[in-house]
Amino acid sequence: MLSPDFHMMVHTHVHNFETSAFIICVVLMGKFIETFSKMKTVDKLSELASLKVTKANLVLQKNPSKINLNCKHKETLVELLEIKDYVLV
Repeated sequence: MLSPDFHMMVHTHVHNFETSAFIICVVLMGKFIETFSKMKTVDKLSELASLKVTKANLVLQKNPSKINLNCKHKETLVELLEIKDYVLV
């Protein structure tokens, strides 16, 4: 017959296996959540980057003192703008 001390020792070691399995599961779940969050962040950042401005309202009047909201302007591509061009915002 086995002594009660042996049963007590076996039961305490069983809890160690449960604890280590639980810790491994928690770490793996954390890594899964982190990976999912990173994927969503990359998707949202790529959506945000695609929202860049492609056209601007170039003011045709070269006198900056007379520029107002009713002045003549034309819609042009942003790539065609040069330094010291005036645009309506």
